[in-house]
Amino acid sequence: MDARAKRLHALSGPIEAADLLVPNARTAHAFSAREIGHFHRLGANSWDPSEFILEDGKVIRIFPAVKIHAEGDLGWFRMRYKGGVHLFEWQPEPEDTPPPDQLQTRFEQCCLTGFHTAGGVGATAFIARKLDH
Repeated sequence: MDARAKRLHALSGPIEAADLLVPNARTAHAFSAREIGHFHRLGANSWDPSEFILEDGKVIRIFPAVKIHAEGDLGWFRMRYKGGVHLFEWQPEPEDTPPPDQLQTRFEQCCLTGFHTAGGVGATAFIARKLDH
């Protein structure tokens, strides 16, 4: 089983809503990506688990400064698109296509910047603390 098939197999079961999109990077500049599929919610509520639906999607242009969930291999990432969470695959320019074993490293170097959340107490916790006093 190749890396792509293994990754798709890992997505075959239900995925909890909390794990669906956890931004861990931001796009550094515009680039092209091909849609692999989308996540379909299994219930009516936003906290219900989702399932992955494989599609032969089109190539779109990803803008700079978009928060994404980098998958960690194959140049794959999740992001919000058209009201849902979709899975994409980076499409390097033909002259910049790296060997398959260097695809993820090259994707991270040329397309992504780190994403860090601000430290400290969140707004909800701050308000709750003030109301308790």
